[in-house]
Amino acid sequence: MDPSHNSYQCLVETYGALVNRCDYTIEVAFILPVDHDVVHTLKVQNFVGGFGPSGTVCTIWSYDGNGNGAAGTTAQFNPSGAETLTFKSIKFGNSISLICDMPGYVGISSLSWNP
Repeated sequence: MDPSHNSYQCLVETYGALVNRCDYTIEVAFILPVDHDVVHTLKVQNFVGGFGPSGTVCTIWSYDGNGNGAAGTTAQFNPSGAETLTFKSIKFGNSISLICDMPGYVGISSLSWNP
């Protein structure tokens, strides 16, 4: 990517969704607090108005608070139309993150999880 581009200028809010309006993929992270060291279920819905050539790819990560992390579920969304996917963390950690590679013209509209 050209260093003169500011990736944050590509991210816009559309009807509550985070959408990438540029032609290139941007990595975004949603940091989610958790209350218990258990397997966490995260439901994620893509942006219904997306129209890119491919959908967002996300992985849920768990962190233990000591610099260690481990991946849980990885999945790819359809580029258009509403779709809700369920991600599961591993039983490990003080926090979880959803790390997503978001191609152009797609987005994430909602996250819900069990803290």
